[in-house]
Amino acid sequence: MKIKNVLWATDGSEESLKALKIARLIAKKFNASVKGYYVIKKINKTIFEILNMKIDLDQITGREKEKAEKFLTDVGRKLTKDKIKFSYDFGFGEPDSEIVKYAENNKMDILIMGKRGMGLFETNLTGSVTNKVIQSSSVPVLVYNSKTTKRISNINKILVPVNLGEDILSSLDYALFMAKEFQSKITLVYVEEYYSYPVEMPVAVMDDLRDYFSNKMDELIEKHRASNIKIETRVVESVSAYLGILRLCESVKPDLIVMNTHGKKGLKKFVLGSVAEKIITDMPCPVVTLKP
Repeated sequence: MKIKNVLWATDGSEESLKALKIARLIAKKFNASVKGYYVIKKINKTIFEILNMKIDLDQITGREKEKAEKFLTDVGRKLTKDKIKFSYDFGFGEPDSEIVKYAENNKMDILIMGKRGMGLFETNLTGSVTNKVIQSSSVPVLVYNSKTTKRISNINKILVPVNLGEDILSSLDYALFMAKEFQSKITLVYVEEYYSYPVEMPVAVMDDLRDYFSNKMDELIEKHRASNIKIETRVVESVSAYLGILRLCESVKPDLIVMNTHGKKGLKKFVLGSVAEKIITDMPCPVVTLKP
């Protein structure tokens, strides 16, 4: 596992610039290069034809590219001052498919992007496009969302939600990889979802379930106890995985969440469009998603 090539997908928005700060942090830690990638979306001519309006598509595209090139050149100057190797490229077409294709074809090690876009191209990196990228990308995707409030100068705490019903631990492996470089502490969390009020269940049953899941969590990290990485396990009881993780974030205050998008048994537990989408959108820190 390595990070030598960081792809930063941008549309020039403020949120993508905030995501660039995470890209810079990771690039400096791993001595990696950063590639800026700006996708110019194809304009649908239908509406203009209906209104009998003549437009020069080449001229519009040229202006957009010129604006993007100035933006990326300015970014490059700042990163060069930080001694980070930076270059940029352009794509034309549907942003989600172009971003995924570029990341995979150019063997990028991580793809970093914001959750929201802006202006004329606000459909570029909006939530729906971000979700499509995450769903189809074989490259790990780090998403910076607008709910991120803390200034991240280092990744000290990593939260890893797991599904004990699946034997997939690529999220834990990736968190361990990151933690080794950043000297981070890892919190492994399993959310036990209750579909009835806890008061309706006998206390003894609640205690037995908590002990069972705690033991399962301890088994997951047993082989890593000899390492220098600090790992704690938490079992959280909640009416939903999303709310359980959100509540835990209030006390743990993670700098990064690492999670799988779904398990091999199908779209379950951390299904994109449900729990994973809410986590990506609402958590107070960036989220790295990985396909199992």
